[in-house]
Amino acid sequence: MKTVQQLKQALPEQFDRMIKFDKREIDNPDVYHHARLNYLDRLYKTLAVFRARFSKPEEILVADIGCAQGNLSLLLAEAGFRVTALDIDPDYLAYAEKKYEKGNIQWVQGSFDKQDLPGFYDVVVLGEIIEHCAYPEDFIEKALAFLKPGGILWVTTPNALMFRNHLPTFGQLQRREDRKFLEEKQFGPDGEDHLFLFTLSDLKLILPKGVVLKKAGYLGGTVLINRRTTFFLRVLPKSWLLGLERLVANVPVLNRLTCHGLYAVLEKNKTTQN
Repeated sequence: MKTVQQLKQALPEQFDRMIKFDKREIDNPDVYHHARLNYLDRLYKTLAVFRARFSKPEEILVADIGCAQGNLSLLLAEAGFRVTALDIDPDYLAYAEKKYEKGNIQWVQGSFDKQDLPGFYDVVVLGEIIEHCAYPEDFIEKALAFLKPGGILWVTTPNALMFRNHLPTFGQLQRREDRKFLEEKQFGPDGEDHLFLFTLSDLKLILPKGVVLKKAGYLGGTVLINRRTTFFLRVLPKSWLLGLERLVANVPVLNRLTCHGLYAVLEKNKTTQN
């Protein structure tokens, strides 16, 4: 996957916001920057879970819903997975295509529930989406229809219990009628407008029938690595920093209060019919 710095041609202004995100996160020249470390932890944890589950990635069909800059889609394709990268914004897809180097990947513009591929995928990725939906349980239900029996949904979302959060939890707005007022605010541009956030317990509240929560945990780095502490962490080898974030993600209480994100592996019942 090409970095922003490797894209030699002058990029159109329409890509400015994507470049801004990538320069802060995956392509940040400061390898100790907390935003880069947090973003990479989410990407690498996803790759690790998929590699552990699937020994023959070339046989696995993955749909990355709302792929944005395409970083996860591109990394999965490079790891051997067969990827459909889908986004409603054609500018994101055009930008992501410019970074392509190798792998089996298809770019699709549009809303995933308008695609005629039910029961087709082994994996559906919902990365940082459900916190933007007034009715995330419905979104999970739609995504489930695109999975083969025995397939998995990979869901990531911000952690509601991180100590700097001031939004309500999904559990506090569990009744559908309490979320009616959020309909006009959902799906804000460029990842804006989080409506509420989830705890690990809240994730169980949006599971439809025919799905089992196989695994869940913390990711996305820790607020313990920030602009202030990074000054001191620069004495450590670069290779240690992502390991430090993984360590914090596995320490009870510390992970719950300081990690940026959650992940969940949801498995579709093998007897479910589409």
